Amino acid sequence: MVVGAAVLAATLSSSAHSGSVNDLRACSSAQEEKRLEEGVQSCTRALNARGINPSDQAYALQRRGRLFVALRKYDEAIEDFSEVIRLKPGFAENYWDRASAYGPKGEHDRALSDLDEAVRLDPANIRIRVQRGHARANLEKFELALVDFEAVIRTEPRFGDAFIGRARVHSRMARPEQAMADLDTAVQINPGSSAYRTARGTARMVAGQYAGAIEDFGVLINNDPDQALHYNNRCYTLALAGRAREALADCDKALSLRTDFPAALDSRGFVYLRLGEHRTAIENYDAALRSSPRMAPALYGRGIARLRLGDAVGNQDIAEAVRIDPAVAGRMARVGVTP
Repeated sequence: MVVGAAVLAATLSSSAHSGSVNDLRACSSAQEEKRLEEGVQSCTRALNARGINPSDQAYALQRRGRLFVALRKYDEAIEDFSEVIRLKPGFAENYWDRASAYGPKGEHDRALSDLDEAVRLDPANIRIRVQRGHARANLEKFELALVDFEAVIRTEPRFGDAFIGRARVHSRMARPEQAMADLDTAVQINPGSSAYRTARGTARMVAGQYAGAIEDFGVLINNDPDQALHYNNRCYTLALAGRAREALADCDKALSLRTDFPAALDSRGFVYLRLGEHRTAIENYDAALRSSPRMAPALYGRGIARLRLGDAVGNQDIAEAVRIDPAVAGRMARVGVTP
């Protein structure tokens, strides 16, 4: 969803006042420059400028709506995108934008309705088609989701996002071999994609293919050595593979890069739990829960560590973890963490 230079130039040149032109320019570039809050203010000033024409108004609303999505202010984004649709009906991109705000709110029916309209308006747009596939999957309309992903793959067989989407559906339909084949294809298409390799590494970890997962996370670390997430993922996988002492170095590195990283604190707690160092595990789980008090795996792990030290309060942690996430006990049992 990128506005071309010619369109942007035409949009900016139509403004009546230099101040509004400057605000529109700042509004336009804010997301790419990661100036989200400042960008919202620039867009708002442009919208409040006297004599703003309908084209500039729609453009500023669209840009502000996208900034609101990036800031997770979805209601504000929906309001802006709805006004854009009123001002400029018949443009697929505007419905796609609004769907991007409905989805994170869990309003998947509304997201799908907007994406249906976007596909109707622009049936050749493969990115919109992929997004509709994800929306259908979110509503467990798996066969219809596959229709979207496979239509894109037939049209553009080297569009990796479609294989990632189809892999997600295969996984949800308990077809792990088909899912892994699609993940392999996505990585082959774009070996440098962090998102594709992370998806495959995570799938390999879940499938117990630890050597392959560690390889994927290692490639990611080599490509982006300042990304804490990659060290965290390899830390957890090394622990699962029985290499807990080795795992600690990766967890420590993740936390040196991002000190307030609850997932890495949870992973390090898990490593110490595997090592039998229960008090240190509790310290790490405590730190994770201070930042993310509803993190069910950390609550469950802390409960187990407390029970192993003879502290019955651990039962309360476990009960709270299950209340938050009823599936947590099963997931923890699969990685060897049981009362």
